Amino acid sequence: MFAVGSERGVYYYAMQFIDGQPLDRAIAELRQRQSARGSTFGSEAKPVGGSSEPRNSDTANQATLVDKWTSRQAYFRAVARLGIQAAQALHAAHEEGVVHRDIKPSNLMLDGDGKLWVTDFGLARCHTNATLTRTGDMVGTMRYMSPEQATGDAALVDARSDVYSLGVTLYELLTLQPAFRAEEGGSNCEIDRHQPLRPSKLQPHLPPDLETVVLKAMAHARDDRYRTAQTLADDLQRVLDGRPTQARPPSLADRWTSWSRRHRRVVMSLAAVGLFALVGLAIGAALVGRERANTQRNYERAEQNRRDAQDVLDRFGTRLAERLADVPGAAVVRQELLHETLRYYHKFVEQAGDDPALRAELATTYGKIGSLQAELGNWDQAESAQRQAVSLFQRLADESHDIRYRRQAAVCQSNLAAVVAHDGRPAEALALYGEAIERQSQCVAEAADQSECQSELALSLNNLGLLHSELGDTEEAAAAFRRAIELQEFVRAQSPDSVDSLRVLAASYNNLGGLLVEANAKQAADWYREALECQTRAALIDPTDLRLQSDVALSLNNLAGAQSRLGDLEAAAKSYGRAIEIQRQLVDDAPAHPAYRRDLSVSHNNLGLVRNRQRRSDEAAAAFHEALKILQPLAEDNPEDVDARSSIGGIHNNLGMMLESQGELTAAAEQFALAIRHQTAAFDRARSVVRLRQFLNTHHANLARVLAELERFSATASESPASRDDDGYESFVADLLANYPEIRRPNYASDSP
Repeated sequence: MFAVGSERGVYYYAMQFIDGQPLDRAIAELRQRQSARGSTFGSEAKPVGGSSEPRNSDTANQATLVDKWTSRQAYFRAVARLGIQAAQALHAAHEEGVVHRDIKPSNLMLDGDGKLWVTDFGLARCHTNATLTRTGDMVGTMRYMSPEQATGDAALVDARSDVYSLGVTLYELLTLQPAFRAEEGGSNCEIDRHQPLRPSKLQPHLPPDLETVVLKAMAHARDDRYRTAQTLADDLQRVLDGRPTQARPPSLADRWTSWSRRHRRVVMSLAAVGLFALVGLAIGAALVGRERANTQRNYERAEQNRRDAQDVLDRFGTRLAERLADVPGAAVVRQELLHETLRYYHKFVEQAGDDPALRAELATTYGKIGSLQAELGNWDQAESAQRQAVSLFQRLADESHDIRYRRQAAVCQSNLAAVVAHDGRPAEALALYGEAIERQSQCVAEAADQSECQSELALSLNNLGLLHSELGDTEEAAAAFRRAIELQEFVRAQSPDSVDSLRVLAASYNNLGGLLVEANAKQAADWYREALECQTRAALIDPTDLRLQSDVALSLNNLAGAQSRLGDLEAAAKSYGRAIEIQRQLVDDAPAHPAYRRDLSVSHNNLGLVRNRQRRSDEAAAAFHEALKILQPLAEDNPEDVDARSSIGGIHNNLGMMLESQGELTAAAEQFALAIRHQTAAFDRARSVVRLRQFLNTHHANLARVLAELERFSATASESPASRDDDGYESFVADLLANYPEIRRPNYASDSP
């Protein structure tokens, strides 16, 4: 029997005979006892021996599980200790790259000394050998199989699959009932969609913390489970020690999200039907009720119903769509939700008309329409809606002198400025930002609770700083960023665990660092470290949010850039390496998320630049080619992705520079030609973007320089003992022009687009 066990904290694997009892046999015995006695436990008062068990006892399971059945708490604690042993053993296997894939009671053996053994590694997969498992293989025992195993998605099976199976096993040990009824070889529908009954429904006296830990281990979504078996063991130990666990009981929103994830098509159908039905009822009740109500009470009730419906729509549409932004493969669903929500908002605008009672909600709705249109890329409609919102809110503020309307008018004006800036009208955008910031500063001075007003003002200042930065006004941009940081630090002091506040503050530090990195790289590095501190804290507060991990990786890139400018190339390479590790994990966790792959490509490219400066040419070339390997499929799948095309051009340009420095002029010219091809494709789709024109000019200038060198080489080749066996300069240029029609005959630098 192949098993994994532990001896004084050292884990090992061995083929050996184990004299003990598998846990499935113990469960069968316990079921018989339960059936014979007709009760949950044989004794209510005491554990074995007649004395209470100490709360923090770490003694081994000297008695069998059947013996422990005489006391609820003794049994529950015994199961928790067995879970710790199993989780630690699995963690040892995972550290060696081995995933068991068939954890179940019959493969967990309890010997006479109370030591648990994980047996039967016959279905295990070694991550270092991709040939051991084919895509689509479904291995394991159905009842204990993780959802990703049940659907045959072998690429997603990792340590968290074993954590899931162990969680299902602990569920059965605690309740003596299987979590799922599906049998091996049966349908995987129940495992993929069914939510098991909470253990406390079967064992009412089960400690809540222990239940929460088990349910987190067997969460349907991989990202909701413990990332490693060791973290599961640590939480079980916290249960035994009476300390708070990392796992938290799922909120209503969590349960809704989990159910929606398992029933996505049903949710979309219900959302479409329910959205229109609920909105229709609410609007109808509000309009008809207002006209026909005989009493104020009926009118207010109808209004409340409509407001409730609007709140449901906001949660269903915009908030759910925001959560779907980081869900791989949910882009189509998200677009549908945004369009359905937008359709309702337009319908509300039509029906509200000039009703004075609805003007505030009408203004709010115009603001939401503007944000949704910007999200969908409809910039003209976004600008029109935001202007309507600003006008309505300003009129309400003038009439009522209510600070709330002034705040909302300023927020919508700041959003309008962002839309105008995107449309290439910087002077108008600056004026709009100035008015919005002046209004928000007045609100900060007058508001009783300043935190929200300060957050709104800081966001406007941050966006203003970005616009000044794009316009080359470094001094004004730095002043805006510094003021935004000052406000955000105040908000952070009030709410130190607010993930949103930490993210926005980190963005301001990053923006300030990016602005100053050329003039003062040392100061910029300090700002980047401040951003990293905020983002690392946010990631610890919510480790399941992949966006927070991505933020950390991007700040590491920024820090590495500053370190490179300071000449500390090895430190820069290490920072890029840390970023790449995080981004690889993100790509593994969300393979369909294009932004994570794009960021990983950028990190490899930046690492290549550092390695080239270190004269480590082979490593530099490998990094550049890895960046291209990641990025090229993105550009092929979406030809309109300007950033992807431009980045590919930049990577080819970097390869050309490296080859030119090594004297490989012909190969360098080929790379510069490829850079021009991709940069031209990007520039043709976004001719108003100044940086794309600048990049294209740079690529043409680089090619012209190399061709000039090749021409001089060709002219003297017959006299040189190191003459090359090629067709000569003119032939090479002819081929180059034929293969890359985007380039032109010299002079390239002056003839660039």
